[in-house]
Amino acid sequence: MTWSETGEHSTGAFHSLFNLRNPHKERENQRTCKSEPFLKPKMSLMVISYFKSKIQKSPKEEKTTTDNNKQNLPQKNQNKPECARSEQKSVNAGGLKIPSKVWENLTRPSAKVILDPNIADPTLKLSEDGRSVRTKTHKEFHSSQSFYEYHRKRAQQYNGWMCVQAKEGYSTGKHYWEVDVKGKCDWRVGVVKESAPRSGFINLNTATGYWTLRLQLGSLIALTEPITKLNQAPPAKLGVHLDVEEGQVSFYDVMKRKNIYTFDTEFRNCGKIYPVFGTMEIDKPLKII
Repeated sequence: MTWSETGEHSTGAFHSLFNLRNPHKERENQRTCKSEPFLKPKMSLMVISYFKSKIQKSPKEEKTTTDNNKQNLPQKNQNKPECARSEQKSVNAGGLKIPSKVWENLTRPSAKVILDPNIADPTLKLSEDGRSVRTKTHKEFHSSQSFYEYHRKRAQQYNGWMCVQAKEGYSTGKHYWEVDVKGKCDWRVGVVKESAPRSGFINLNTATGYWTLRLQLGSLIALTEPITKLNQAPPAKLGVHLDVEEGQVSFYDVMKRKNIYTFDTEFRNCGKIYPVFGTMEIDKPLKII
């Protein structure tokens, strides 16, 4: 069992590749997963301690602390290097439901996302309309065409992680798309900069130009450096909102109309920003809605 430097588990990828590329071992893959949020047993004590300190603090001390905190708050895009590493923040995670009018404005810039077969890892099977993706079965992979694709290994093609990008990238504007992830055990959804590496099992995180969420082993994480574990159950339908000018990539639980996580970064000199998707599941496609 191996782990990447960021904590991303890659055993499933090697296991899937072994099953697909070994012609003598075709077998049915049975998988189950749990979609339970992380538990924090110390949370109650932390909350009690926090409110106790607030009660004991004098109004003068509280005002001084508040003023100091305001002075220490980082200003957006202040002295940020171009195409910098992300500053991560969680906005409204587990908070109130987003109002209807705000939600309408958020989802209005709907993007028509079509997957690019020329970029896809050879172990992935795309639908004819380019709107869904899954891992190929043993039989599908060992067709002559799949073997040819695998050994060709074009420079721009993924050949490690089971990922695929969209055909169209964005250099300006706001863009929104949704992905059906209901009942899936493994997925990766987000955006990637044009020049990001794709070869091998590199760390697909903010340090290498990937701003994504991933569900692995039933746990939802943001692929920051190091990874950020998200204390909530995975959504059934995931919304992604990209604002190129503001340098923000936000993820939403569409059914609950709540924010899950927001990356705050800088996209200048990054080239185009592309939607990116990944999955290791054979029986349940990742579908763009």
